Amino acid sequence: MAANHAAAQAAQTSTPYLYNAAADLIERNLAVRPELSIVLFDTHVAPADAAALYLSATAAEADDGIEVYSAHSVAQGLPAYTAGDLTEFRLYRARVLERWLLAPGSHRIEH
Repeated sequence: MAANHAAAQAAQTSTPYLYNAAADLIERNLAVRPELSIVLFDTHVAPADAAALYLSATAAEADDGIEVYSAHSVAQGLPAYTAGDLTEFRLYRARVLERWLLAPGSHRIEH
């Protein structure tokens, strides 16, 4: 999955979008068991400054939301996405159930 998009969205919202190749193992797994975990971390910091955001969520294929995903892509200087891109890829909406930060003084983040 495009983790860079998920990381930015998960930090800002309780509804991150995930973009994945169609007919992939992830798609088959989510069809049977929609629960998932997402771990986001910044690889640009020194190990002593590292932190990770952990999310517990459920995911479902999204019929809408490509514009949200596309806007984030364009903001990073990447190409825009359209509904036509969803023939080879699938867009999922994750509903975050729990989130917590692993860092010095770690704590659960209430939402």
